[in-house]
Amino acid sequence: DDADVSASKWNPPPDLEQFIDNAHLHGKKVVYIGFGSIVVSDPEAMTRAVVEAIVQSGVHAILSKGWSDRLQVKKTTDVSEPETPLPPQIYTIKSVPHDWLFQRIEAACHHGGAGTTGASLRAGIPTIIKPFFGDQFFWGDRVEALGIGSCVRKLTVDSLADALIQATTDEKTIAKAKLVGEKIRSVSGFI
Repeated sequence: DDADVSASKWNPPPDLEQFIDNAHLHGKKVVYIGFGSIVVSDPEAMTRAVVEAIVQSGVHAILSKGWSDRLQVKKTTDVSEPETPLPPQIYTIKSVPHDWLFQRIEAACHHGGAGTTGASLRAGIPTIIKPFFGDQFFWGDRVEALGIGSCVRKLTVDSLADALIQATTDEKTIAKAKLVGEKIRSVSGFI
């Protein structure tokens, strides 16, 4: 848990809670998708692929778009050009405490940093990792080996949509992730 911004100290925007509640009311699974502050070569293409995968998979998503808001070069000097609106099944947010959010959703998709991986495993939800560098590949491999999620090594619309569907519908994956979360939460402190 982040001691400075944990679930007990953070007040969610009312429209975020409404988004989650409304999705669940309509029988939709909610996933978090965020790749932290990763810098990618074509953030627009990545965002399009993520959006299309969300739509194709039928889930609702809370999209933390850090990768698309950082260190990108503007392709045009026309600042009046509007951003393409996102479908209604996507809620965007700058940041959200994982310990608050992950206990309210069905799955998490992220870059595989140790902190975010730990948070999703602790919450007991299936985890999808799209690694970019370093230990992120290790965490992706571990999630797959444990049967609690998947590692999307090449992000395409189809690969992400398949991972989202598996994470939110495969009963074995869901049960194993829940069990891992229970085991992690049962341990107090460091051993």
